Amino acid sequence: MKNCTIYKVSELIGKKWTLCILHELCKGNLTDKRFNELKKQLGSVTPKVLSLRLKEMEQEKLITKTVDSSSFPIKSEYSLTESGKELVEVV
Repeated sequence: MKNCTIYKVSELIGKKWTLCILHELCKGNLTDKRFNELKKQLGSVTPKVLSLRLKEMEQEKLITKTVDSSSFPIKSEYSLTESGKELVEVV
């Protein structure tokens, strides 16, 4: 049963902050958002939990992380994948 897509998705989106993060990433004009932007918009989420949820969603291919190391500080931006956008529509 753990290989079932519905089980995996419900387990992921059932975790605290996951739906809020997806919502923040789809708000507005679907532009990339930086970690600190997400942290600011979500308010009381801890950096550790935000980082963990972002990594989990990246592993599940719901979001992508783009790293720009051409300047300092290095910028990491997150955006929804097509699968992430489809999930948001379903939810």
